Amino acid sequence: MALKYYMDEFDLPDDCTIVRDNRKYFIDVTMDKLDNRVDGLLTHTDKAKYIDGLFFKDRFGHDLPWRCLSSGGMTVLNIYYNPDVIFETPECGFNAINDILLLNQGSVYDMGIPSMFDESDIDVYVINGDNSKLYTKYSELKEDYA
Repeated sequence: MALKYYMDEFDLPDDCTIVRDNRKYFIDVTMDKLDNRVDGLLTHTDKAKYIDGLFFKDRFGHDLPWRCLSSGGMTVLNIYYNPDVIFETPECGFNAINDILLLNQGSVYDMGIPSMFDESDIDVYVINGDNSKLYTKYSELKEDYA
């Protein structure tokens, strides 16, 4: 599987669900789905390690409630744990976008392509009208869109 990235609102399926408030969706829906698959998904954002359904360990070794995760981290986890929902990413910085590009599932819309991505292997299916394409190397994606 690959991450689906919709470039334009005209590319979105007619019957899709689009989430614009990632914090609310994370608290209302995604928090109940969290498990040890979290580990490794937030390498550029929070570096969170799963403890249990209530807490994660942050990059400094502190145990924090999931509500303390950054908005970008919440968005990354929303996308991964809810692959049939399309998430907007206006609050995501380069670090969260980098984590999103490494996901192997999920759907995203309105995502900028950072120029400082530090990984070379990705699986992102970019849906852009008649020019949709699966990218497996970041350099190809950057060449076409950055």
